[in-house]
Amino acid sequence: MCCGRRAARPGSSVEAHSEYEAAAGESNTRVNGPSNMEPIENAVHLCVDMQMIFAKGGIWETPWMERVLPNIQAIVARYPERTIFTRFIPPVSPEEAQGRWRRYFRRWKVATRGDLGGTQLDIVPELARFAPPATVVEKPTYSAFHQSQLSDLLCRKKIGTVVLSGAETDVCVLSTAMDAVDLGLRVVVVEDAVCSSSDAGHDALMTMYRMRYKEQIDLIKTEALPEVWQAAKAGWNDFSRSGVRGATQRSAPMSDKDLNELFLDTLKDIYYAEKQILKALPKMAKAASSDEVQAAFEKHHEETETHLERLERVFEMLGKPARGKKCEAIEGIIEEGKEIMDDYADTPALDAGLLAAAQAVEHYEISRYGTLKAWAEKLNLTDAIELLDQTLAEEKKTDEILTKIAQTAVNYEAAA
Repeated sequence: MCCGRRAARPGSSVEAHSEYEAAAGESNTRVNGPSNMEPIENAVHLCVDMQMIFAKGGIWETPWMERVLPNIQAIVARYPERTIFTRFIPPVSPEEAQGRWRRYFRRWKVATRGDLGGTQLDIVPELARFAPPATVVEKPTYSAFHQSQLSDLLCRKKIGTVVLSGAETDVCVLSTAMDAVDLGLRVVVVEDAVCSSSDAGHDALMTMYRMRYKEQIDLIKTEALPEVWQAAKAGWNDFSRSGVRGATQRSAPMSDKDLNELFLDTLKDIYYAEKQILKALPKMAKAASSDEVQAAFEKHHEETETHLERLERVFEMLGKPARGKKCEAIEGIIEEGKEIMDDYADTPALDAGLLAAAQAVEHYEISRYGTLKAWAEKLNLTDAIELLDQTLAEEKKTDEILTKIAQTAVNYEAAA
């Protein structure tokens, strides 16, 4: 996330460039004057990241936020039930971020939740008082659609248009606008209700919208909006109650919200379990007397590292840090394996006991991954389904290998 931004001002560099004016042509008539603009229907007002962190005194202070705030406030006051505020939520620490975001937050560690204090991530008070009935959606990246259920919500409610305001014009507003276009939504940018820390960036985007995206994106001024968007009051309360409900709740119906939380808790459970298994397998391989058993444990150790990587990708899809939750079940199974290593050391039965302990682990993992896959299907987490299914197939294959080893050699030796 960057700083903030200013509203476009008369006499800006873009307005001074005659070639831009000529290229914009008739598209400029879409700004200000609503007579040439098709009516706004089935719409929501999506207000991007109007938070204290971007306000005066914030870490990413946006000098022109105060200038556009009255316009945004006027829009929200007119359409409170149809307003969705987004909040950018940084990670607790740089190391919890993914990919290049980790590098970014190493530079901006002061903006991570571990260092931030007070109310920096809150919506500014002038707007927060409207929520509820306005809704708040949290997001971990620039776009309001990435790693959130916003697109599913808008689809369920048959929303065809998003009216955009907020900060920054050339960062989060841009990313949100482009994702909305790709989703097939009509985008209306309220040009005197968006701001950025860069005049050049803001002006360039206004020109791009006029020249390159005029079929998908309209520009309008705050005062002209009511004439084009005369949203009927009927149905507003239904929207706010059945979608992302309230200022701090997630964008899902209650049943989905519960299943989302259960899915995340179980994901944390298996993530913790895989970490413990990763530690235990080298000890089990070292204790095994059979080369075949040892090789099986070593192979599964490599697979477990891949399983952890896949789980981290699922966490990333959810916009959550990869973090485990203590799992008593796996700790009990691993403890039993330790007891077998102690009690049956240097006996023919050791490898049979180790295999039994390993299969108990596999059966636990198969159960967990099978459940997570089923829930991911229910929640339409398409990419997560594929990752979980890959791991589930590998866990089942490992269990088959361990069973074959036990049946063909180890159990026979233990009984001899």
